[in-house]
Amino acid sequence: MTNRVVVGVDGSVGARVALLWAVDECRVRGRTLLIVHAPDGAAAATPGEPALRVLDEAGERLLGAHAAAASARQPGVAVTTMLSHDPAADILVALSRDADLLVVGTHGRGGNLTSILGSVSHRVAAHAHCPVAVIPEQPALNGHRAARIVVGISASASGKAALEFAVEEAACRDATVVAVRAQGDTGEPADALLAAAQNAVLVVVGCHHSDDRWSTRLGPVPSAILHRAPCPVVVVSRRRHVPLAAAETHRSAVEQVPFAMIEGLVPF
Repeated sequence: MTNRVVVGVDGSVGARVALLWAVDECRVRGRTLLIVHAPDGAAAATPGEPALRVLDEAGERLLGAHAAAASARQPGVAVTTMLSHDPAADILVALSRDADLLVVGTHGRGGNLTSILGSVSHRVAAHAHCPVAVIPEQPALNGHRAARIVVGISASASGKAALEFAVEEAACRDATVVAVRAQGDTGEPADALLAAAQNAVLVVVGCHHSDDRWSTRLGPVPSAILHRAPCPVVVVSRRRHVPLAAAETHRSAVEQVPFAMIEGLVPF
């Protein structure tokens, strides 16, 4: 595990929004930022051919512009870039093995979930080895309200990992954690989370990843949250190893995080 945040960019408006959110997150967490771009078609091109050189030159210009924007936004954050010839989803999933957080954008709202997230973002969210933040193209503005982080909790490993991430994030942001556990035999878990997510700065959900590398299934609750949440969503699939010294510091910070509990209707 490194102390960096990785963000994938492709020149879209959604990617630019994700970039700015990622560099802000680096400041909050004291992390470095790696900006990654994989040009469309580069994986199928022959090394050295003119078409690939054109793609590389355009990609380097894009990365330079994004790095400049990130540094202008947060001058204290160290920023590096990577141009990859691998398929975008493949390189982002590979980099997630050594990342603290992976950040991707969406392609606006409307249509089905895959078209909103984009095929790359959807596959990355389903397979990354670290938490994945999916940033809406037009996140809702929360004004000057106190920061609230909403998390769906459950007894599953991914549910516990989601709570751990939410508490850690709240400690960094001086935010309140709203833990949502839906129970009973009516209603929908996603509806309970979405109701709590109004005016939240972040929603955190657990997700069980498939062993099928081509699968993009996230499960009904995280899929619904990604489709409908008005704010950034973090998908967490597993607990992360935390060194002992860092764990003690983390535990101390966690004890200071205020909690609220909203009881929903249906068990996850």
